[in-house]
Amino acid sequence: MGTHSFRIEVLKNPVFAIDGVSVRDPAAIWHDGVCYLYYTRHIGGWGKAASWDIGVVATPDMREFTPERIITPRGYASPGNVVRVGNRWVMPIQSYPWPSEIALMFSDDLVNWSEPKHVIPADTGPAWGAEHGPIDGWLFRYRERWHCAWVNTLRGTDHRAFGIHASDDLVAWENLTPDGSFIDGGAYNDNGGVENCAILREGGVWHFFASVGMQPQHLAHVAGDDPFELPPLTPETELKLPEEPWCAHSQSAVFVDDWREVCGRFAMIFHGLTASKGQATFGLAFSDDLWKWSAPGPERR
Repeated sequence: MGTHSFRIEVLKNPVFAIDGVSVRDPAAIWHDGVCYLYYTRHIGGWGKAASWDIGVVATPDMREFTPERIITPRGYASPGNVVRVGNRWVMPIQSYPWPSEIALMFSDDLVNWSEPKHVIPADTGPAWGAEHGPIDGWLFRYRERWHCAWVNTLRGTDHRAFGIHASDDLVAWENLTPDGSFIDGGAYNDNGGVENCAILREGGVWHFFASVGMQPQHLAHVAGDDPFELPPLTPETELKLPEEPWCAHSQSAVFVDDWREVCGRFAMIFHGLTASKGQATFGLAFSDDLWKWSAPGPERR
């Protein structure tokens, strides 16, 4: 099992960084023995569209990468995940700066992508802050419909929570959460709330991962039989990741996927910071059961 060149034991975190660029919000998909790694490129100020776009590199082993290719205009960020729909690939992203909107991009080859098509507007209902708008989209299939989870601030507050839209065709979208969040993250309301989810179904169980808090951020994981009836995100649900210098201050923007056909394990990619300010880099963690995670390297299982 696994690709010939991908070997967990020879990897060392951080696995991906670009000089002069803060790489954030990882998303990845394996196809024909190649991993396509997508990421937000942040260069410069936070509130300027010109400081943000999305890049992609390809790699067979998470050690050697192709030169990066920029796949969006400036003013876009946060690739969520990549799914196959019919004969093309689909990826949710967001516009930036605020007020943000969720957009979809389409590709035939995972390298060349369409112009972003905006599908979820800044105004996500009376419970939410239209001045902020939805960010951090993630697509998943549930009860024969496509769902897109997103993050927005709750109206009149400075903390973020999770909402969700659904669609039959990826064109017309129904807001399922105009009056409040579909998962309780209230334990983090005093520290900015929650953001950046990853959703995975395994063995009939829905697994929900998220970044919790803001300064610093950590990662949490809950699971249940229904994605709309999940336990609250609390400090007790936070993951116990290996302590490593590259992510000593913060671990966030989690991406989780089933890589068992590649390396026999589930994989997590997340971005880490050594301090509250600085350039983010990417690291990996691996799991046999989605609950206990270990860093790559020798004898880490």
